[in-house]
Amino acid sequence: MACKQESVPVEKADQKIQLKGEYLHHGDAAVLIANGEFYAVQLDEQTDALDAQAKKLQSTPFDMVRVIVKGDVKPNPLKEENGEGWDQMIVIDTIIEVRASKAMPVSALKQEDN
Repeated sequence: MACKQESVPVEKADQKIQLKGEYLHHGDAAVLIANGEFYAVQLDEQTDALDAQAKKLQSTPFDMVRVIVKGDVKPNPLKEENGEGWDQMIVIDTIIEVRASKAMPVSALKQEDN
């Protein structure tokens, strides 16, 4: 009997891949965790737009947000150049949905300790 995962499987639509997962951008790195896989996220105008939406939902800069995005997945050039980072990178073309994560935010964990 298989366990039900909350993430939606990867879908191909219009030759783009749609991923649903947890997103975080901090400093010079952004990551998307979808279907148990880690994807580097190319930093560009789409990432800027995604960050603007994410910031409205985050209690701290370290809170992940749930996203559904569509784009191209390719080998991560940083991984190929210097061996650092995740194997795959997503270049986001379309932001479908951004919402608060169901995970407890870091700020809530700090309050529970008091």
